[in-house]
Amino acid sequence: TAAPVELFPWARIRRDYTPPTAGYYILHEGLLGVIGGRLQELTYAKAKSAGQHTDGLAYQASAPGGWAGITDKYWLTALIPPQNEDETVSFRDVRIGEAEGYQVDFTRQTPATIAPGGAGDETLHLFAGAKEVHLLDRYERALGIPSFDKAVDFGWFYFLTKPFFYAIDWLYQ
Repeated sequence: TAAPVELFPWARIRRDYTPPTAGYYILHEGLLGVIGGRLQELTYAKAKSAGQHTDGLAYQASAPGGWAGITDKYWLTALIPPQNEDETVSFRDVRIGEAEGYQVDFTRQTPATIAPGGAGDETLHLFAGAKEVHLLDRYERALGIPSFDKAVDFGWFYFLTKPFFYAIDWLYQ
């Protein structure tokens, strides 16, 4: 067409089943992310109950950057949008027929305008792998991801437990 096109870049992670969880109170498994500088965590059960009366929407917030994903005991899958763009993040309980699932998604708040005959691009990072603290810290520094190490559940005493982790890891080496 001869008119510019406005697009809202988006991305999602989806899990099409409820996995068995360890059920430990000291370990978070489910949907999580750092949005607006704050850690948000929803277990699968809480996402399901919160989404019952809101068409599956369990949590939604808008802020620049951040990250969000789905975590297991040892594994993380996370979306990392551009840190300088305002994004809306949603945690959802998704149902298709009788099948249950969970979704984390980002949508940019301001559209990307593409001129007629032009092109556009969007950079978004995806982390899918083991929650190794050294690796998460490296990505946090390299990409400017806020509190990416909080994908590992260090508990309420994070300010003590993370340094203890590094000390024990150093002794082990």
